[in-house]
Parts: sequence; structure tokens; C-alpha cells
Amino acid sequence: MYAGTVVETADVRALFRTPLDPDTQELMRSIPKNMRRLEVLRGVPGSLSNLVSPPADCRFHPRCPTDMAMEVCRQTAPVPVAFEPGHAVGCHLFLAT
Repeated sequence: MYAGTVVETADVRALFRTPLDPDTQELMRSIPKNMRRLEVLRGVPGSLSNLVSPPADCRFHPRCPTDMAMEVCRQTAPVPVAFEPGHAVGCHLFLAT
């Protein structure tokens, strides 16, 4: 879920094995790898979308990695698409394929 919108649904194993949505991938990268060693935690760059008056486009696109964001992300909200049974993602990257 990102800014009140479901971006990916899957069982826990599938989600951790194959995170598809850029927000899910960024969140997975922010998880500490070694709890015994101090490390700098990685955050998700950018700022949260306006939740009072949310945009009609993809709510994550301002924070999406530049190699993933597309022009359609700035124009239209994505709809969830089935990647495999029980695993769906709402991202234009998967609608374009």
C-alpha cells in the first residue's frame, strides 16, 4: 500500500521472493541486512504524495527510480494486473508488457 492505494498483493513468500512494484522494491532495500552490525539505513527518496487532495496519476511516480518512471505514470493511475496467480501489481511497468 502506498498513499492509500494498494500497489501489490501477494502471499508473504512471493512478495519477499519477487517484489514487483517500485515502492515494494524500495521498501525491501530499506530493511537492515545485519542486525548485529551498525549500518546506515537506506530510506525511500522523495516526499509522500498529497493525501488530502491526491493526484489522479500514479501516486508513487515522483519517488519512483528514474529508470522506471514513464510519462504515463504522470498522467494515469495504474490498475492492478495479475503477474501470477495470487500475485498482482498496480504499476504501469507491468501494464506496458
